[in-house]
Amino acid sequence: MDSKIENNDDLLDTPENKIEFRPKDEGQWGKWPNDILNKHPFLCGYLFLSAVLVISWMSGLSMFIISFLFVYLISDFLTNDVRKYIPFLPKALLFSILYITVILLIILFTQKVAPDFVKKLPEVANKLQTEIIKQYINANERWNLSKYIDPEEVNSVIVKATTTSLKFLMNKSKPLYMGIIYFIFALVINLLLYHNKDKKDQVFARRSNSLMYFLYRFTETRINIFYFYFKRVMGGQIIISFINTLISSIAILCLGLPSPPLLIFTVFICGLFPVAGNLVSNTILTITA
Repeated sequence: MDSKIENNDDLLDTPENKIEFRPKDEGQWGKWPNDILNKHPFLCGYLFLSAVLVISWMSGLSMFIISFLFVYLISDFLTNDVRKYIPFLPKALLFSILYITVILLIILFTQKVAPDFVKKLPEVANKLQTEIIKQYINANERWNLSKYIDPEEVNSVIVKATTTSLKFLMNKSKPLYMGIIYFIFALVINLLLYHNKDKKDQVFARRSNSLMYFLYRFTETRINIFYFYFKRVMGGQIIISFINTLISSIAILCLGLPSPPLLIFTVFICGLFPVAGNLVSNTILTITA
């Protein structure tokens, strides 16, 4: 089966331009013609994509897909966009630099950031608890709050809230480690895809009139469209997060806040999520300060 996809950088810039995807002889799948696929090829393609997404979500692979998208985005940015300004550097070298940097960051996170987070979390919680009690005592001396609120009850509520928060964070640490494992798998898949990209097309193109090839081309086209917009949106968001992290790092170091690597890492990761990420990172920085 033949399919035609126009390769034009400005193809998706305007709604008027559309991808041309016209399968030919859809009904000839060997000896058994498929009337539904012949009449509604796009419907069948989107149903297949929907089934794949539902299965991925139900099997818990959403984090892996997100991790792979970011890894592929960064590698594509280095080997294609950055290389336009430094064409004398081979793609393999830029790709290797990316993986060496990522491996060093993973080692830094597992050896420094994560243990420091576990070590500093109870200390920060105790400091926060002590500061709240201190502020309550000062307020009680000024406005005589003991007439309305029992001081022992307030202390009990503060201790209980702190303990509950620590238990909640420790119980939610499992998704973080699972995310790291998925990220490592995404690195491996991206590496295999980088070195065997041509072989992937050859495997599915051996029988151009097969149903498998039709679904492969249909899926590939839709993924390319999605990635086109994903790269534009997330590329801008990464730049925004980098600038925000740079400015926040200056404030963190000047104020002498505890665990600077952990806070800087948190600001950058949260900055990848518009609006909500900034609110989360600023809340963490404010409480720590």
